[in-house]
Order: sequence, then C-alpha cells, then structure tokens
Amino acid sequence: MLSSEIATMISGRYIQIEMLPLSFKEYMESTGNMNDRGIKYTEYLPNSSFPYALQLKNQPDEMRDYLEGIYNTIVVKDIVHRKNITDTMTSLGRKINSRTVKKYLKSLEKYYIVDIGMRYMLLGFKMMDTEHILENVMYLELLKRGYDVYVGKIDNYEVDFVAQNHKGTIYYQVALTVRDEKTLQRELRPLQAIRDHYPKVILTMDEDSKIQYDGIRRINARDWLLGLTD
Repeated sequence: MLSSEIATMISGRYIQIEMLPLSFKEYMESTGNMNDRGIKYTEYLPNSSFPYALQLKNQPDEMRDYLEGIYNTIVVKDIVHRKNITDTMTSLGRKINSRTVKKYLKSLEKYYIVDIGMRYMLLGFKMMDTEHILENVMYLELLKRGYDVYVGKIDNYEVDFVAQNHKGTIYYQVALTVRDEKTLQRELRPLQAIRDHYPKVILTMDEDSKIQYDGIRRINARDWLLGLTD
C-alpha cells in the first residue's frame, strides 16, 4: 500500500518515517575497517546501498535478482500498474521524439535515484555520468544528515545544492575534478555570486590538500562523506 493510500484510509492520522539506504560511511563500517576507501567507494556504487545487499557481496547474480525484484515490485507493480501509467502521448495518437522529451525534462527540477546500484542494474556498468552519480550520492548524504535540499539559482548560475536545517544554510557545488582552471572558475562563479555569509563548499574527488578561495572551501568528497572534515 502506498503512503498516500495509508493516509487516506486512516484520515491522515499517522507518522511517516522515511528510510534511506546506507551512507558511504555506514557501508565502510560494515566492511570491518575504514581502510581502502577508494576501492570501497567503487564497490559501494554498483553493489547497491540497500542494507540486505551487504549479504550479497561477491554474488553478482543474486545481487541482480534482488535489485530486479525491488524494481519490479515497487516501480512496475506499485507505481506503473497501480497508477495506470501508460504511453499517454502515443495512446492519444500523438507522436513524440527523444528531443522533445529531453527539452521537456530540462525545464524541470533535478531528479535523483535512491540507490545507485539500481541505476547500474538498469543501465549497465559503463563508466558514464560519473559526475552525476557523485552528485546523486552527495544529495542522499545531505538528506541523511537532516537537511532540506534545493537547487539554487542566482542570476544565470546554478548552485548544485542549497542545504538548510535549523542551524542555517550551506551551499555546495559538486564536481569530479577542478584541477583544470576553467572548470574551477565555472564551479566557483555561482558561489562567488552569493552575497550572504553562509558556508560555501566545493566537493570533488581530487586527492589534494584542503584549499580555500576567498572563504569557499574545496574538500575531497570521500573525506566529506566519511565525516573527516571540520
């Protein structure tokens, strides 16, 4: 039963407790030590971060069956079939091509998947969209830390994450690497355009010392995920 149906059945008198999959830190802790974080990060993504997946490590066939079972149960049965989602445009006799869909999606807010392993199961293991995957991981971590997370807009620039809770606001940019000067300036520009004094951070996979650019901190993403930063 979907949460909206539960609310209807009991007239809204219920408390919803949202559960998120394992964070990277929790995944590391499950291995018994905090060593080899680079290797374990590459395992964490395709192996799924659903807790039961820990019991299926090194069992790729069983892992795929498990993820396919979740996908077919939740996405196909609970959402597609129950909500009667169909090929709306084609059922109405209207043609639609991929460019039209892409243009439409670009006008919407960002969407993130709750488990990266599910993405690999559906799309394969090609090394693509690595930066978007990193951004997805960071988004889930911010939710896990209790933030409300938004996409920021200032002038013509986009801030990847505006994270807010009762303590205040933090701005984040996420990039695979900023060692190229043009990329660094591109990531700095939106944060530099913000005129308040809340913390501003660039998260990257670069294994460099912590650096600051006029108060904007550049931090290694894995250090941040493991809580090793100030």
